[in-house]
Amino acid sequence: MIPIEKCARCCALPQKVTLDYQRHDVRPKEADALTPLLRETDQISSEEWTIASILRCEACGTIYESFVSKDEGHSFMDPTCDTEKIWRLSPHLALECLATSRSKEAEAARADLSARVSGVVGNLATMLREERAPNWQIQKYAIEVEMDAALLAGDRERVIALLRHPDPVVRVDSAFDLLHMALEERYWAARSFTKALADAARQIVTSEDGLAVLAGVLAGMFGMPVRTSFEYSDDAWRERTTHRRAARALAIVAGTGFALDASLLDALVAQFAIDAGYWSDAGWALGEYVKGGPDRAASVLARLERLPDAIRKADAIASFEKRVRSQ
Repeated sequence: MIPIEKCARCCALPQKVTLDYQRHDVRPKEADALTPLLRETDQISSEEWTIASILRCEACGTIYESFVSKDEGHSFMDPTCDTEKIWRLSPHLALECLATSRSKEAEAARADLSARVSGVVGNLATMLREERAPNWQIQKYAIEVEMDAALLAGDRERVIALLRHPDPVVRVDSAFDLLHMALEERYWAARSFTKALADAARQIVTSEDGLAVLAGVLAGMFGMPVRTSFEYSDDAWRERTTHRRAARALAIVAGTGFALDASLLDALVAQFAIDAGYWSDAGWALGEYVKGGPDRAASVLARLERLPDAIRKADAIASFEKRVRSQ
């Protein structure tokens, strides 16, 4: 089988896609070309049912999951739905899904993937290291695969290597991937994960040195050129800057009660002053940070006071004081 970066079908498929057929969304033709391996229907009622499927690309062997939800309504006034979500699975998640079935197709696919998994993971790790992903969707897939492999192997240094990758987009995507699993924030709906992955991610995120590395990586993003990144929100991919995503991730870290050191706090305060907006992501991060104690608000205010007037200092101070009063 060919590697995924050379597979035109998988390179054209998003990492995850949500389709609303009532809004006349069109299923990607590449998804139609995937081979069904498993299919399970759950008939909730005569008008409502779901279909869960495992699909495979025959060209490169990549596994996908599909979940169809249909509800025709019990009466003409009831809401209806006809949606499908399709997302790419890491090899480790795919093996777990395939293990739930004893069908010949699933067993054959699992045996094939088991024999190839180390090669697939190694190829994607090399692709990330050499920065040669064909597009940002495949790059996200490579990050998920490498993160899964590192966490399940208990390889902390491998996780940190992702967080310190030369590409700022890889850094911020890796940080969100790690936080997403560690906090079990399934409503982010960016990807699937197991309890074993969540536990392994939590071990890193809840350790003092792990949080320090994570916070340092995120705060360091503000000193780097702004790059375009993407996050999955409200059933669609949204374009975001790396600075904005770093601030949002720092807000999550600050919400754990972690005390940012002076240099990290300086970076966050400077970014907030640049944004100078109550609803800015840096403002959200500072709002979470000051919940850790009254001395934190005073520390942030002192830093804002020391900033040069040229970067809207007065607006930033007023915005920060408003945020503190509202908490």
